[in-house]
Amino acid sequence: LEVPTHTPGAGLVYQTWIQLRRQSLLTIRDPTLYVGRMVMFVLATCFFAVIYIKARERDQNQVTPRMFLCMWFLGAPTSMGVIAVYALNQEFYEIKRELKNGFYHPISYLLSNTVVQLPYMVLLALATIGVSGYGIGNFQPSAFPKILILFTI
Repeated sequence: LEVPTHTPGAGLVYQTWIQLRRQSLLTIRDPTLYVGRMVMFVLATCFFAVIYIKARERDQNQVTPRMFLCMWFLGAPTSMGVIAVYALNQEFYEIKRELKNGFYHPISYLLSNTVVQLPYMVLLALATIGVSGYGIGNFQPSAFPKILILFTI
């Protein structure tokens, strides 16, 4: 009876599946990282949409205020990314330690994290432009898919 000296590790697909389940469970158990930002995105962008309420009119003299409104829609939520720095910093050190100990391959973490975060990024984009841009700001409805992709990326 021979005892194997080396046991093969889990494959990349299995590692990715385990990481996907883990990341999904973590975001479901503690959604504050995303839900808190969504609430703040809605409040901040609605605030600016109300300030630039006259930019709703599609008139030549409202081009500049409408452009400023679009810049606020991009700038205000982006600067709120600072909220996530602490939580993501803690995650970085945990992942760094786990990778150093050989728990899984970095590619499996990147793939699973991307799959979990992509729906949240779409929700964050909807929170940014939904009520404020299309409800208050009178954005062009036919451009919604393009704008949603732009804000998601």
